[in-house]
Amino acid sequence: MGWFANKFEKFRKLPPRLMAMHVLSKFVFGVGLGILLVSFLPCCNWQLVGWLIIVISIIIAIPSVMMILKRK
Repeated sequence: MGWFANKFEKFRKLPPRLMAMHVLSKFVFGVGLGILLVSFLPCCNWQLVGWLIIVISIIIAIPSVMMILKRK
């Protein structure tokens, strides 16, 4: 198996809680990216809100990504 297949297998073996956190972080990242795409609206500081949501999604994903990418 290749590198990608090994990482995908590790992802499938994640505990349900970490898998849910991983999927949630991807969703939150998408929301943040969407907010950045509408940053041309003048009523709010959408660019700051978008970056904050993206940073939060990365923080949420840290435990599951560490389990997927560790070498064991």
